Amino acid sequence: MKARVRAGLSRFLPRKTFQGDYEPGFAAELMHKDLGLALNLGKEERVPLPLGALSHQIFAHLLSLGLGKKDTGVIFKVMEDLLGIQIPLFKGHPSLNLSAGQI
Repeated sequence: MKARVRAGLSRFLPRKTFQGDYEPGFAAELMHKDLGLALNLGKEERVPLPLGALSHQIFAHLLSLGLGKKDTGVIFKVMEDLLGIQIPLFKGHPSLNLSAGQI
């Protein structure tokens, strides 16, 4: 059952993000907290986590922008703004239509 739930989330989360839906699923502030916990554990165990540290800093930036309550997918919007690019949204693409059975 757990594998099925994870597989469902892996299909759902990108769709949610690429439809421009940043309403809470898993809040950015919770991701920031969890990344901090992981970094603390890595430090205790003397395991370097450079990408974890970078991600923690990016999520700290999201919090500083007041986006902590938004879904973690809001990172795409913030990165678009920082890089001056636009990731196309796929709101009308048929493969992204969600039904209750897919969630």
